[in-house]
Amino acid sequence: MRILAFLPVCLLLCSTSSAQIPGYVPTDGLIGWWPFNGNANDESGGGNDGTLYGPEATQDRNGTANAAYDFNGISSHITIPNIAVQGTAPRTYSFWMRTSNQVGGMMLCTGSGTNQNGGTFNIRHGNGGQFTGFMGGNFTAGGYDYDPPGNVVVNDEQWHHVVVTYDGSILSFYIDGSFEKATTLSLFTAGQTNYVGRANNQLPEMESWYQGKVDDIGAWGRVLTPQEIMELFNAFSDTPCLSPTAASFTGLAGGYVLSDGPTTLSGTPANGLFIGSGISGNTFDPALAGEGTHGISYVVMDEDGCVSSYALCTDVTLGMGIQGSNMPTGGVRVFPNPNRGQFTVELDLEGLVSLQVFDAGGRIAHTEVFQAKGGQTMRILDLGALAKGTYNLQVRLGENSVSQRIVLE
Repeated sequence: MRILAFLPVCLLLCSTSSAQIPGYVPTDGLIGWWPFNGNANDESGGGNDGTLYGPEATQDRNGTANAAYDFNGISSHITIPNIAVQGTAPRTYSFWMRTSNQVGGMMLCTGSGTNQNGGTFNIRHGNGGQFTGFMGGNFTAGGYDYDPPGNVVVNDEQWHHVVVTYDGSILSFYIDGSFEKATTLSLFTAGQTNYVGRANNQLPEMESWYQGKVDDIGAWGRVLTPQEIMELFNAFSDTPCLSPTAASFTGLAGGYVLSDGPTTLSGTPANGLFIGSGISGNTFDPALAGEGTHGISYVVMDEDGCVSSYALCTDVTLGMGIQGSNMPTGGVRVFPNPNRGQFTVELDLEGLVSLQVFDAGGRIAHTEVFQAKGGQTMRILDLGALAKGTYNLQVRLGENSVSQRIVLE
């Protein structure tokens, strides 16, 4: 997850999002992409959504909650509709995994036949922790082939990126972006339900369950190039991890008016970066930010390259809200806001005051004039008969005026 993830909730509420394939994922020949973002949906647009059978949502390699799945090695698995490449056609499978289990387990089982004699294209880690390919043959006669294990041990409780390609005759493994091994194989796969975390178990003695975590499975109907494989790995390698040191900052008020001057912000730990509208260095300028709700984030990177962030929201209004006034002769305060039509206008003015409420079309919805005698004056307005929406409250005293948006819910 990248720094965009640190945008505060107040900004996210004003936007919409939809699942899409990350830019680093090759789309040429893409069959399916399962990022496990809280579900097993295929976000490639192919509609090959997976079905969960017991795996628990867990943190991914970036520390993001509910962004990977943890398999218990006994019964939990995921089924995916038939996305298997048929026959001897080229193919590529990619995923991230993390395990410390010393007993080998099936990571991905795909392309099985419709009976126990059907060929399979499987990816598993052996008892020694290295990856092997498994090509199923005549199970009833005990005929099946294991590809010899590689050299890289992956059951070290660290996240590893695994890519397996088959070009019709050569099976190749890549671990963490680097070529691991290759072997010549002859296989012919047919279509059937695919499994993550288990074998297809057509015979009890062939059961194989994976214990550990899996994330970001991709499938292609072609052989990815070494450069594409390296880009898949590097796209995650340069993603900041989450720092255990909490970040925070002070100095930002809950609301401002456009005429308020810049305010200085102070972040902890020091030497972080402030991000958001109206930010210049470590200052927030309401006039620069403009009217509206703004999210301000403070992002710090520690010595290990891990990131921590903290975010707050503030409102900037045209006129005086509850934080102060741009009227030299006094102040105006409106509460509650939003409201259900009944609210109080608190004034600290002296002189003949005009109070008007305008609807979104600029039409006057309410007006009154009164003599303010100085000190605190309370005016209670009842606009419950008006339609729900946003209105503009305008208070005038001589040539001075303030405006405040009022929201009727």
